[in-house]
Amino acid sequence: MIKLKPHQERAVTEGQAILERYGLVYLDMGMQTGKTFTSFEIAVRCGYSKAVFVTKKSNISNIKAQAEHYDQLDVLVVTYGCFYKAHNYIDDNTIIIIDEAHSYGTYPKPSMRFKQATELTKNRRIIFMSGTPTPESFSQLFHQLNLSSYSPWSNYPNFYYWAKDYVRVRQVEYHGRPTNNYDNGIKD
Repeated sequence: MIKLKPHQERAVTEGQAILERYGLVYLDMGMQTGKTFTSFEIAVRCGYSKAVFVTKKSNISNIKAQAEHYDQLDVLVVTYGCFYKAHNYIDDNTIIIIDEAHSYGTYPKPSMRFKQATELTKNRRIIFMSGTPTPESFSQLFHQLNLSSYSPWSNYPNFYYWAKDYVRVRQVEYHGRPTNNYDNGIKD
């Protein structure tokens, strides 16, 4: 077992409570602050025995090395493009951990990556992680959180309905034509 640093312990305590209450938690922690160990610890403390950890290819060996510190958690590490292959691994005792979750934050239309992932994330508890959850716009949060059935915005059928309440939409010219721009998401 890993000895967590004080900031990680706080994140685990708060994250566990949020995950248990709301079905999802977002670890918005800076780079090199221990998000991976924090996510594993939350999963264990919530009683999960399996995790699907979705990350980019360059992180796989590092994530697997960190997972070895958690004998009680069977971790399958997959890339975003291979996430769909985890369907045979997932059962009722599996939590999904999504590293660099902002990569699912395309807008206004969902990406193919998002569409494929939603088949596996439906009715699953999810730990989202990123050092930069909204690198370009707060509008990027809609699709990230809508990977979860427990999204606070699950009552919105799509991004455009959500944008009516959460985005200051403005008209811009694109190739000589007026186009709606959705990058001014309302942070509050």
